[in-house]
Amino acid sequence: METAENYYELLEVEASASFEEVQKAYEKKLEEVHEESLAAYSLCPVEENEDLLRKLSEAFMQLADPEARRTHDLKLESKPIQEEISSKPYLAPTTPVVKTKIESSSPSNEGKVVFLRPQLKTGGFSTSTGEAFQAKVSDTQKPNPITKLNRQNVSASLEEITHQSAKLRQDAFQNLAGKNKQTDAKLQEYYQFLEANEGVVRYSGSVLHQIRELKGITIMELATVTCVRGTYLESIEKENFKIFPSAVYLKGYLHCYLKALDLPLDQVCEQYMKLFDDWQEEGSENNSF
Repeated sequence: METAENYYELLEVEASASFEEVQKAYEKKLEEVHEESLAAYSLCPVEENEDLLRKLSEAFMQLADPEARRTHDLKLESKPIQEEISSKPYLAPTTPVVKTKIESSSPSNEGKVVFLRPQLKTGGFSTSTGEAFQAKVSDTQKPNPITKLNRQNVSASLEEITHQSAKLRQDAFQNLAGKNKQTDAKLQEYYQFLEANEGVVRYSGSVLHQIRELKGITIMELATVTCVRGTYLESIEKENFKIFPSAVYLKGYLHCYLKALDLPLDQVCEQYMKLFDDWQEEGSENNSF
């Protein structure tokens, strides 16, 4: 059985992380790879950096899509359950017993040990002689009506905003997936046109631009899904390489761009980054004179 990739571990975030936290973690990882690539005596080969970039982009795009994230979480949840069923015998559930001492001014209760069993509902305890203890707990847990009201309002507002944000992202991903599927035949016709006129399909910035236009996808839609600035997305299509801090950032954003457009990652990235390498070499030659 294939082991599910844990994207939370890859990005080093909690499973409960918000979308903003996932995005910050992805950007931090890109920065780490960038710094690693600049190290004079890097212990990480270029091939490993390439593979890591691919995995990071895949992780970010999966966790950014609410529907894909739910599927990912279900895969992670099914693995430990299956392992536990196959490797451990069935044990009847037991309620944990807590041993404690009740402090009381009464001589009859002094030093008396009582076994407390947690209730399933709230944080109270049930004991045979612990009524006074339970009363103290109840008093300390009584909420301030004003504070409770304010917290509920703030919590409801945050939950509503978070829900709306997730709904917008989910709709954006679904809309993009629909356009990719509906234009598959047109894309194949475009490939045939390129092959007939140029002999082969070369994924340059202008070709990527034509593909995006053919699919009817706007830069704004891509920016919403990939969370990459529209300026960078347009620069990918215009081959404006000087705007990118390094090749690492270009590759990371390019991976998200290609994933969103449902294009072959390895083939396109290899051809496109060759354009970047040529641009760098040309710049080096010009600076040498």
